[in-house]
Amino acid sequence: MNYIPPILKKLKTQLKNWEKNEIILFGSQADFTAHGKSDTDIAVLSRNDNREENKVLYSKLLQNVPSQFDVHVFELLPLQVQASVIDNYQVIY
Repeated sequence: MNYIPPILKKLKTQLKNWEKNEIILFGSQADFTAHGKSDTDIAVLSRNDNREENKVLYSKLLQNVPSQFDVHVFELLPLQVQASVIDNYQVIY
Protein backbone atom coordinates (compact mmCIF):
# COMPACT_ATOMS: atom_id res chain seq x y z
CA MET A 1 0.00 0.00 0.00
CA ASN A 2 1.32 3.45 -0.89
CA TYR A 3 1.94 5.90 1.94
CA ILE A 4 0.31 9.28 1.34
CA PRO A 5 1.72 12.10 3.50
CA PRO A 6 -0.88 14.17 5.42
CA ILE A 7 -0.32 17.22 3.22
CA LEU A 8 -1.29 15.15 0.17
CA LYS A 9 -4.51 14.05 1.85
CA LYS A 10 -5.39 17.75 2.05
CA LEU A 11 -4.48 18.17 -1.61
CA LYS A 12 -6.76 15.27 -2.57
CA THR A 13 -9.68 17.15 -1.07
CA GLN A 14 -8.79 20.28 -3.02
CA LEU A 15 -8.49 18.35 -6.27
CA LYS A 16 -11.89 16.65 -6.05
CA ASN A 17 -13.01 18.62 -9.14
CA TRP A 18 -10.34 16.84 -11.19
CA GLU A 19 -11.27 13.38 -9.98
CA LYS A 20 -11.86 12.26 -13.58
CA ASN A 21 -8.13 12.78 -14.17
CA GLU A 22 -5.39 10.70 -12.63
CA ILE A 23 -3.32 12.70 -10.18
CA ILE A 24 0.14 11.44 -9.36
CA LEU A 25 2.98 12.27 -7.02
CA PHE A 26 6.47 12.06 -8.50
CA GLY A 27 10.02 13.08 -7.72
CA SER A 28 11.74 12.87 -4.36
CA GLN A 29 8.49 12.68 -2.39
CA ALA A 30 7.43 9.62 -4.40
CA ASP A 31 10.69 7.73 -3.91
CA PHE A 32 11.16 8.81 -0.28
CA THR A 33 14.41 10.71 -0.92
CA ALA A 34 12.95 14.10 -0.01
CA HIS A 35 14.68 16.37 2.45
CA GLY A 36 13.57 19.52 4.27
CA LYS A 37 13.77 21.77 1.22
CA SER A 38 12.29 19.32 -1.27
CA ASP A 39 9.23 20.43 -3.18
CA THR A 40 6.20 18.21 -3.77
CA ASP A 41 5.78 17.41 -7.46
CA ILE A 42 2.25 16.65 -8.63
CA ALA A 43 1.12 15.81 -12.16
CA VAL A 44 -2.42 15.64 -13.49
CA LEU A 45 -2.94 13.29 -16.42
CA SER A 46 -5.47 14.92 -18.70
CA ARG A 47 -5.37 12.22 -21.40
CA ASN A 48 -6.01 15.07 -23.82
CA ASP A 49 -3.77 15.80 -26.82
CA ASN A 50 -5.06 19.36 -27.19
CA ARG A 51 -2.20 21.54 -25.94
CA GLU A 52 -4.37 24.64 -25.53
CA GLU A 53 -6.93 22.79 -23.40
CA ASN A 54 -4.09 21.40 -21.29
CA LYS A 55 -2.77 24.92 -20.78
CA VAL A 56 -6.23 26.01 -19.57
CA LEU A 57 -6.27 23.05 -17.17
CA TYR A 58 -2.80 24.02 -15.93
CA SER A 59 -3.94 27.58 -15.30
CA LYS A 60 -6.94 26.34 -13.30
CA LEU A 61 -4.73 24.02 -11.29
CA LEU A 62 -2.38 26.86 -10.41
CA GLN A 63 -5.34 28.81 -9.04
CA ASN A 64 -6.55 25.90 -6.89
CA VAL A 65 -3.46 24.09 -5.68
CA PRO A 66 -1.53 25.41 -2.66
CA SER A 67 1.83 26.96 -3.50
CA GLN A 68 3.81 24.30 -1.64
CA PHE A 69 3.00 21.94 -4.52
CA ASP A 70 4.77 22.08 -7.86
CA VAL A 71 1.83 21.12 -10.06
CA HIS A 72 2.03 20.07 -13.72
CA VAL A 73 -0.16 18.71 -16.47
CA PHE A 74 1.63 15.53 -17.49
CA GLU A 75 1.01 16.04 -21.20
CA LEU A 76 2.74 19.45 -21.07
CA LEU A 77 5.92 18.10 -19.50
CA PRO A 78 8.97 17.55 -21.74
CA LEU A 79 9.26 13.92 -22.90
CA GLN A 80 12.38 13.33 -20.83
CA VAL A 81 10.54 14.44 -17.69
CA GLN A 82 7.51 12.31 -18.63
CA ALA A 83 9.80 9.28 -18.89
CA SER A 84 11.25 10.05 -15.46
CA VAL A 85 7.76 10.40 -13.99
CA ILE A 86 6.71 7.06 -15.48
CA ASP A 87 9.69 5.41 -13.79
CA ASN A 88 8.81 6.72 -10.33
CA TYR A 89 5.36 7.84 -9.22
CA GLN A 90 2.55 7.18 -6.77
CA VAL A 91 -1.10 7.52 -7.67
CA ILE A 92 -3.00 10.01 -5.53
CA TYR A 93 -6.24 9.69 -7.50
